[in-house]
Amino acid sequence: MRALEALLVLILISAWVAGCVAIVRNLRDRDRRVRWQVGVHTRDDGTMIVALERAGEPPRTVRELPPGMDSTEFTSELRLAVEDAEAQAQELNRR
Repeated sequence: MRALEALLVLILISAWVAGCVAIVRNLRDRDRRVRWQVGVHTRDDGTMIVALERAGEPPRTVRELPPGMDSTEFTSELRLAVEDAEAQAQELNRR
């Protein structure tokens, strides 16, 4: 009877350790995936581009801000564009 109890405890501990190893592997692999990031770039003509970028794929433009904007309006629009792009990047990275 003692041998059966010891075997059952051994099986339960082995399953627990295997579960922990699987969780750690999953977390480590998730960090290695290529993630979407927000990039802000300026074209030669002065246009500011807010885009989503990921290695191996063309950038996805979220918003283009023209060079002749008022500085207050430009700052506000840039902030909104970056926030929108960050929200889109979070959504794409969840998939």
